[in-house]
Amino acid sequence: KKKKKAKKEDEEIEFDAPMSTWQGARGQHLIKQAQTILEEMDAASKQSSLNGCRNAWIVKPSGKSRGRGIKVMRELDEIFRNCETDGFQWICQKYMERPQLIHGYKFDIRQWVLVTDWNPLTVYIWKQPYLRFAGQKYDETLADRSEYVHLVNNSIIKYMDGFEQKNEDLNANGYMWFRQQYEEWMHSRYCKCKKHRTPFLTPPPYTCETFGVKWEDVAFTAKEEDSEDEDCPESCGEKQSSDLDDGQAGSASSSTASTSAGSSSSPRTVCEDSESVGQQASAGSKSQTAAQAPVPARADPDEFPGLQGERVADDDETVEPCENLWDSTIRKQMEDVVVWSLMSVTEGINQRKGSVELFGYDFMIADGADGKPETWLIEVNSSPACDYSTPVTCPLVKQMMEDTAKVMVDQKDDPNCSTGEWELIKHDFTRVVPQRTGFSCNAQLEVLGKKVKMPKGMKKEKKKKKSKKTKEENSDADAE
Repeated sequence: KKKKKAKKEDEEIEFDAPMSTWQGARGQHLIKQAQTILEEMDAASKQSSLNGCRNAWIVKPSGKSRGRGIKVMRELDEIFRNCETDGFQWICQKYMERPQLIHGYKFDIRQWVLVTDWNPLTVYIWKQPYLRFAGQKYDETLADRSEYVHLVNNSIIKYMDGFEQKNEDLNANGYMWFRQQYEEWMHSRYCKCKKHRTPFLTPPPYTCETFGVKWEDVAFTAKEEDSEDEDCPESCGEKQSSDLDDGQAGSASSSTASTSAGSSSSPRTVCEDSESVGQQASAGSKSQTAAQAPVPARADPDEFPGLQGERVADDDETVEPCENLWDSTIRKQMEDVVVWSLMSVTEGINQRKGSVELFGYDFMIADGADGKPETWLIEVNSSPACDYSTPVTCPLVKQMMEDTAKVMVDQKDDPNCSTGEWELIKHDFTRVVPQRTGFSCNAQLEVLGKKVKMPKGMKKEKKKKKSKKTKEENSDADAE
């Protein structure tokens, strides 16, 4: 018998190599090919840079709010199997796998919008939006599907273990930021000027201190949310985590913090550690804001070029001011998206003069092709939460309510009165559109009339005609 030859073990393929190996003609050719493919993908789909390579989709029930029932899935059969189990209508949208991260945390921007008239479209935008962070750092591999990694809803992450404590990475309590903190972070992240003149970097104008209140004394959550949370068992946080994990043991074991949150005997509130909360809520001067800077002191200079260079006074007119990316890019993109989204549903809205509606727009940010931040709309919420849930939302909700009264009441007597932080969006659709008298997309069709009786003898004539046709067809078949 012939001896079997021993199989040679396959050599391991190196997936990484030093840069020197790409300096040859073959390496440069492969680099150009890869760049061409990436450019073609960007031209075919503007969202290609956001998709990533994990094929993740987010599925949510249309009848629920505040992050309840949201799941992250990757397989089509998994999505179908999940959506067929309940009687809800489900919304499935592509998951942003490559969002902008702040110190490793995923976030979104809650932007309030007030519509006072649909014809002509009259819409106000709130100039002081706020950021909401996830409870744990984002995992780009999506191995961990914990809701504390992927969701930013306060009603979800407040059950996380350690939520009431100050987050050292974000230098914030309640996992929220004022818009001014985000502006400072963006300047540190994107600005490459040698001399920095930043008159737009100011402390938040509305804090608990400016209202003369302590957040722990006025903390408020809507009764509707409390009643729903009471129906949830003590392991509510753990149950929601298992829903997102979709039964995968590996992802559940990779996040010990998320499972320990649900094991607590009762949900912890942010009222604990009230002294640090009060300190975080204070606005102070610009120097105090710098002391609570959203960028760590030992930051990587390559990652934060805005921390390098010389700082000059705000009134030094010999130096050009740095670009305020919020005003030049993000805010303009937000206003365009708000107008486009509202215009797309105007024909389906029942026009009713004298009434207003408040919406909560949720935006996420990603790096655009030009290297600047790019805004993406996630969803639009009717009846957004207006709770005093954190030291950030407490003063903003108070001021928003006061300014809404100015728009609804004061402006009727004086059209030129101040509307506070509500600013009217200027757009090209300010003319009154005549209402259609015929069919519209929200019209209900109704058939009116009486049943018409068939005259006598019509049935017999139809039968005779049918019998003649059948005889002719049979004769033709016999002839063939």
